[in-house]
Amino acid sequence: MKKHIKLFGFALFLFFCGNIYAQTGNDTLLIREMRAEFIGGEKALTKWLNANLQMPTNAENVSGTFKVYCQFKIDTLGNVTDVKVMKSSKMEVLDNEAVRVIKAMPQWKPAEQDGKKVSSFYTLPIVFKLEEELKIQMIKE
Repeated sequence: MKKHIKLFGFALFLFFCGNIYAQTGNDTLLIREMRAEFIGGEKALTKWLNANLQMPTNAENVSGTFKVYCQFKIDTLGNVTDVKVMKSSKMEVLDNEAVRVIKAMPQWKPAEQDGKKVSSFYTLPIVFKLEEELKIQMIKE
């Protein structure tokens, strides 16, 4: 049977367990006013991930749970840039798929500090569960 990906994207927006940092010139500061947001919120992000995530062909004979943490920058225009793996799933093909899908994201609503749009960093953990059914949902930790 062909395996499918079960993806749990933890869109924490770093509210409970982390911080978002913004760049203004050469300074990095903690965002307190308004953090960057996927347009439409968490449900829209889940729907978008569901529609765009693809099963890597060389992961079809693998089963189990694999987590990859990706960090990216959301610039002052809302563009997603500088995508990188912060913690690997230990499967390069899954890491590459997480990076690919994040790079393909549409514009976000950028973060704001003191009424001005600022660039900010965002970390998105994605869990791949390779099993029979395809289900994608967001979970808050």
